[in-house]
Amino acid sequence: PNEGIDVFVGFSVAGGTGCGVFYDFLHLIAHVAESYFPNLTIQIYPLVVLPSTFDSREGGGREAQLNGSRALLDLMQLLDRQNEATKQIPLLINEGTGSNPISIIPKLSTIRTAFLFRCNEVLSKNDLTRSITTFVESMVGTELDKDSQSEQGAISFASEFVNKAGNLAERSRVGIGLSPASSALTASLSVPVEQVAELLADRLLSQAFQSMRDPAPGEFNKAARQSFLASAGLEPLRALSAPEFPSIDQGETGAQSIVSEMNTRMIRAKEEIRHLQEKLQRETIPKMVSFDWGLGITSLLDLPDINLLRMSRVILGHSKLDSRLDQLGVVGFLTERSQGGNGGDSPPSTPALNDRVMRKVKWSEQRVVDALNAQSDWYSQECEWSWRSAWAARSSAWQQTLDQMRRAVKRMIEQFEVFVDHEHSKYLSGCSALYSGSDAARFVLPDGGTNGNLDQFAPRVWEALAVSVGRRSSEAPHVLVDAVLGSGGWGDAMRQEIQGDSAAVDAVRRSLKRAIIRLLAGSGGGTEPLLPGLGYQLRKAAMPSADGGETGLHDRMVTHLASLNLTQLVPEGRGMPKVTVTYPAERREPSVEAFLKRNLKFGLSVEDKYYPSPGEKLVINLVRTEQG
Repeated sequence: PNEGIDVFVGFSVAGGTGCGVFYDFLHLIAHVAESYFPNLTIQIYPLVVLPSTFDSREGGGREAQLNGSRALLDLMQLLDRQNEATKQIPLLINEGTGSNPISIIPKLSTIRTAFLFRCNEVLSKNDLTRSITTFVESMVGTELDKDSQSEQGAISFASEFVNKAGNLAERSRVGIGLSPASSALTASLSVPVEQVAELLADRLLSQAFQSMRDPAPGEFNKAARQSFLASAGLEPLRALSAPEFPSIDQGETGAQSIVSEMNTRMIRAKEEIRHLQEKLQRETIPKMVSFDWGLGITSLLDLPDINLLRMSRVILGHSKLDSRLDQLGVVGFLTERSQGGNGGDSPPSTPALNDRVMRKVKWSEQRVVDALNAQSDWYSQECEWSWRSAWAARSSAWQQTLDQMRRAVKRMIEQFEVFVDHEHSKYLSGCSALYSGSDAARFVLPDGGTNGNLDQFAPRVWEALAVSVGRRSSEAPHVLVDAVLGSGGWGDAMRQEIQGDSAAVDAVRRSLKRAIIRLLAGSGGGTEPLLPGLGYQLRKAAMPSADGGETGLHDRMVTHLASLNLTQLVPEGRGMPKVTVTYPAERREPSVEAFLKRNLKFGLSVEDKYYPSPGEKLVINLVRTEQG
């Protein structure tokens, strides 16, 4: 392993800020790194964007050139001192804690070279930014093979790159100073699995959201509504729970016994109602006004067949549903529970009963049965009225909780609506960026057809995705999304919304993206990758057909390499350009290196070296060194 630290410091020398602070920052970074890691080798690599990158409207022009010339002079003098054992000039820093400033002198060879970047005729600023990023990725991500490590000890790829770049301590051709700087540009070829997966995940989610807008035929939400009320702690309000109506002893017959039992029963019933009302006002309703709607919704979303918009219909109701309670939703149901209801009426009178000669009144007689039913009906009515009255009395409290729930559900739906509104244009611009690429960055993609997009490729992905979750691709998009998210997927998204993260959309997008990435990369349980990695494609393209190579893939890869337009990416400067090519592989593959050497066209002689690298990107670094 490399026993050192490589630090890449990016800045431009066009504006006052970069020109004014880069010198101090290079010293401070060296000082801090050496202080904290005294036993490690510290290497600092300035990445300098030159003033010619910017036009006059963006901070370029004559003033930027003047800024840059002075800054580059300071930088070159620092590099000269770092490359030869001459007297070092300290940077004096006042910490503000004493009168004596700190003197900072980086160790010799800490800052040996700087990489200079500028746009040219074919590179935009975005291309240049991508080029610099790719350059750093290749420097950091590539590891030397064992032979190189054993020859030079434990050094990083960046150190090896600089060590073999040229003689940085050689006198400049113009006779002033040394030649420590390097001009650089980078090109890359990759299979953009993550970008493709993100575009397809967003496309699927957008289609799913639109397909779940209206209720399915026969949608019936009673069970879902009851599940919410139970989880939220509102089940007693739904059931209007009440003490059991007092029982009656029907052992004795006769008018006097029956009338006595019925009167006693009503006395006990009135007492039960009084206890119920006291408990509702004192204990039950106060606990319910702050019902746990968050737990209710997330538990609801954990149920099978309950997706985002069906959840909103359960909570908010929907006019196209058949059942009146389904049309009201939970919000309407809770509001309705505080309304109406007959109550406060006097209890029914006990009928006047008289025994006949030789025949006593029996409990089974119709007038007795009717009287008992009247008592039961009155009791049920009074209990319901007690509930409704108690709930209505605290409406100002529970209405706040209800409004919080309503706002949260609507806010989450609105987030998805906004996402859907922008998804199509994002899809088109994302496909355009991938299929057009740039001279510095090209992508290996599925056939984009005449429109240059993923429309032809998407059905293959939907089919594979449906198979992976045991569904049919012909089913509505939201059915496929529900299956991919699985139990708890929508609930997890709502939990993030409840926590105030406003990240519900991103949570669902990430879940879909992960599932699609597994299919594209072929990591979904032995399935063939839908979008093979670049390493696999390079090996197949370089392999003779007799050994399993694919002629069509060979030709396509040759075309991809030619599209990099490397003749326009050779950086300015004198001398032979030095090229390092890192390709995706775990170890050196001579056939791949030979294939690349044959098909990478630079338009002039170069000194090229090839290195295997983790990841799935082919990176071509073009550098001209020994500049001063």
